[in-house]
Amino acid sequence: MKVQKVTEEDPQQMTGNPKIYFAERAAAGAESEKNNFASEHLRSVIAHYYFHGQLSASHAGVTSGSSESMGDAILRVGYELLAKFVRTSQRSLEKEIEKVANNIQFFSKSMDSKADAMQYLKSQVNRLKELKEKLSKAIQHEKTQLEALKQRLTHAQVPHILTKKGNAQSISEWYNTRLSRVLFDYLMREGFTKTAELLLRRDHLGQLVDTKIYSTMRTIISSLEAQQCTAALKWCGENRTRLKKNNSLLELDLRIQEFLLMIEKSKLEAIKYARKWLQPHCSVYPDKVQRAMGALAFTSIAKSPYKSMLSSDHWNALIKQFKIDCSVLYGLPSSPMLCIDFQAGLALLKTEQCFVEDEKLLNCPVCQPPFNELSQGLPFSRKNISTLVCRISGKPMKDNNPPVALPNGYVYSKDALDEMAANNNGTITCPRTGLTCN
Repeated sequence: MKVQKVTEEDPQQMTGNPKIYFAERAAAGAESEKNNFASEHLRSVIAHYYFHGQLSASHAGVTSGSSESMGDAILRVGYELLAKFVRTSQRSLEKEIEKVANNIQFFSKSMDSKADAMQYLKSQVNRLKELKEKLSKAIQHEKTQLEALKQRLTHAQVPHILTKKGNAQSISEWYNTRLSRVLFDYLMREGFTKTAELLLRRDHLGQLVDTKIYSTMRTIISSLEAQQCTAALKWCGENRTRLKKNNSLLELDLRIQEFLLMIEKSKLEAIKYARKWLQPHCSVYPDKVQRAMGALAFTSIAKSPYKSMLSSDHWNALIKQFKIDCSVLYGLPSSPMLCIDFQAGLALLKTEQCFVEDEKLLNCPVCQPPFNELSQGLPFSRKNISTLVCRISGKPMKDNNPPVALPNGYVYSKDALDEMAANNNGTITCPRTGLTCN
């Protein structure tokens, strides 16, 4: 049987297809990426979640954080930290100054003895010296944070500057640094703290990441996983004004949770707790508070309609609520940037053929598990130009690798068929139908 050669008018247009680009770059860049530390970490994370079955379609929906770029986040988080420190320092300074002013007024009215007056003045001078020392430390801390913000701003502007200069090596280094930041964000959010610290030291991320925020988040999440509210309530107290501004119900939900836990131990203590912490919320959220107070009518929460509020699912809901509120508070994307980047990349490559078993391509990531499942909720990419990709080799069919049609109508690339013929004494076998020809 003869093999018919298929031609096309403009094969160069095929190179504009994202799948073709991925296939070409995957083959060319595989060897160079072997020794790349960040790429190794990326592969390790993907492998871990693949083999443990934790990469699921639940991550596939495009989240509200997907519109937030990593460049915006790196500046916003640093600004929020600095603003929080300034607000805290200002409140502390105002309280100390007010105390000193009140003491001076007291001194002017009540001191009769010169010795007592001198002793009192010395104590106030020492207090002012301590305040000055605190202010010096605060100023130094602000300078450090401002320097970090300056570095981040420079880092965020680098790709635009390098693109104009055409410095390919520096652009590659910048994207490797960004990849390390994305991985660090993901590892810290998921609790891989030791791996994240190794990445931090290895890639010299320094001022480009905020370890304190992630450490605080991990501590509070661990506490909630152990069904304890103390650490989370302390965090809510420190950020009460901002949380209230964001209409967050996290603190109230945690107070109700602690109230229900207290009922199991002592109803009298639970009533005292409710008067102190739940009563202030009655004017704003009366229904929520009244519903919680109804738990007092039952002898045991475990045998009441409130038992679901002590279940692991409810604790997980509190953890999710904390993650969202914390991300909003510090200007972090609501989902890890690694997931957002995956979603963007998969949406660019996703086509209807990726979900047809006979049409899946060898080098298309969306056609392979677990990415096929991960991309379920993403939109399909828009393609204005059809592209021919060989099912055998996964490579594009161009002028130097034209498409060839077998007698049964199936089309493959010339290079793939030549290689098959060379390995099988000049015989070609269609992988779909099993048709054999020479």
